[in-house]
Amino acid sequence: MLERDVTHLLAAHGQGHWIPSDGELGFAAGLARMPWTEESMRAAVREVDNLVYAGRLLRALDNNAIVVLRHTAADDLALHSLCRLIDALAVEAERPSDGRG
Repeated sequence: MLERDVTHLLAAHGQGHWIPSDGELGFAAGLARMPWTEESMRAAVREVDNLVYAGRLLRALDNNAIVVLRHTAADDLALHSLCRLIDALAVEAERPSDGRG
């Protein structure tokens, strides 16, 4: 399920059908900088504000990523698409803001 959701988001983002909010970009940048464990992902999800939580990124990650991390290492191929998505969004977060909200 995680692979499907993340692959869909990655494709939607690449095609311009999904434009993550600044909050989602900031969340992704934070994820890119932290070690991924079940506990760290739970803490990161717990700390987001309601606007970020309502976004598509968190809906894809909330339970799915936590469950996957419970059973696999962060460098497992099962998380490859998630890594690609988070890296792409983290790079976008580093670009100057274009006024989106």
